[in-house]
Amino acid sequence: TRYSLLTGRYCWRASLKSGVLSTFAPLHIETTRLNMASLLKKHGYSTAAVGKWHLGYGTADDSPQWRTDYTAELTPGPLDIGFDYHFSVPSNHGDLTGVFVENRFVYGLRSGKFPEGTKIAGPVPDDDDFKATYEAADAEGGRGAGRILDLDAPRRKNERVMAVLTDKATAWIERQPKDKPFFLYFTPVAVHNPVTPDEDLAGKSAAGLYGDWIHELDRSVGRILDTLDRQGVAKETLVVFTSDNGGVFRPQNTESFQTKAFHAGLRVNGDLRGGKHDVWEGGFKVPF
Repeated sequence: TRYSLLTGRYCWRASLKSGVLSTFAPLHIETTRLNMASLLKKHGYSTAAVGKWHLGYGTADDSPQWRTDYTAELTPGPLDIGFDYHFSVPSNHGDLTGVFVENRFVYGLRSGKFPEGTKIAGPVPDDDDFKATYEAADAEGGRGAGRILDLDAPRRKNERVMAVLTDKATAWIERQPKDKPFFLYFTPVAVHNPVTPDEDLAGKSAAGLYGDWIHELDRSVGRILDTLDRQGVAKETLVVFTSDNGGVFRPQNTESFQTKAFHAGLRVNGDLRGGKHDVWEGGFKVPF
């Protein structure tokens, strides 16, 4: 869906014919292919991609064992297909990297394969939005035992990822000159699994943690809209809110946060049949 949204092409025209793009896959959008960012940049727009990326980094060689090296420069990447700025969760919320990426390097990378003297931006020491280690329990479904990447960099705190991404998005908008148009491709990790609302929201929704997670998304979008208002550009800005698939709905999984929210009265996909992973409308019918 992300490939289709940015390029206007059906996803099955790309190299990936089934499944989901790996955390270690090369850049999925060809550097020569026109996309939303490169098109708008041609017309004078500043461009940024902030949030879940999940479109790969680098160029694969002929080795079947090729995989993205997160200790090195992540090139080609978003900056090579039309984006001026990039800050991301590389793959998914709870992916095995446990880090953010800014522009061409892991955010705050302290040691790796980069030229001596290279200064890589990172959080201030003891920033409460980050932690020293990323654990198996932090990975989606707790499936990261023994597979979390060994990276010398600050690690994400799952419950603070939305706040960090929103901070980066709003700060970028605030830096834009009033006389130049901009395009922000903002892709929140909420409401994807793992369900990790911030502690000030946890327990506040009648729909349980999944409802809290939706509130986290609402707050993020609200902050961005408020930023547009404060900058005085809201009336000249087109905001499109959509999704990459329907919500998870597997009522047979009685312990999932989504099922608990459903039993609390939340219609996860409205009246549509099924949900994410299904070919029914609950899986693929999305806003806009």
